[in-house]
Amino acid sequence: MTIKLKTLVIDILKVLKERKSEREATDLAEELSIDYIVLMSAVNDLIEQDLGGFKEKDIYQISLNEEGLGYLKKGLPERQLLQILLKDNIKEINIEDFSKKAKIDKKIFYIGISNMKKNRWIAKSKATGEDKIFLIAKDFPETELEKFLNKFKQSNKITYSDLSKNDLVQFEILNKRKS
Repeated sequence: MTIKLKTLVIDILKVLKERKSEREATDLAEELSIDYIVLMSAVNDLIEQDLGGFKEKDIYQISLNEEGLGYLKKGLPERQLLQILLKDNIKEINIEDFSKKAKIDKKIFYIGISNMKKNRWIAKSKATGEDKIFLIAKDFPETELEKFLNKFKQSNKITYSDLSKNDLVQFEILNKRKS
């Protein structure tokens, strides 16, 4: 009996033979640099020839939206604002002046200010009654949220079931930011 297979199907067979273990279709498609639908069409050809198959299972993956991808590239708003202060060696600044200097959307600016306070990087002036912030920290280590966000540098999708308890907390925080 002669079986006629497409080149792509043969390539897939070779990869599967080398691995000798189950592979997720999305990973295989990425590895072969082909579209998932093209891969599944080839898998169906393998099934027709009784040379392979697949098991279906639900895998929930998370990825970043456009805003989240921007944060991955430029940093979270609080980190962006901190960088402005550090770059210009600013220890205290009027909120309105800082907003103009930052040149970012007002809503994002105030989210950044709020998170800078939560991270204990800044404090608001209360004594003078002026609307100023003061840089109060000396060190600015990577936050847990930034560590979680950086996981997307390795892969643009993360399997939800692989997340640790801390990752789940950070995911919820990031999700509330609509990222």
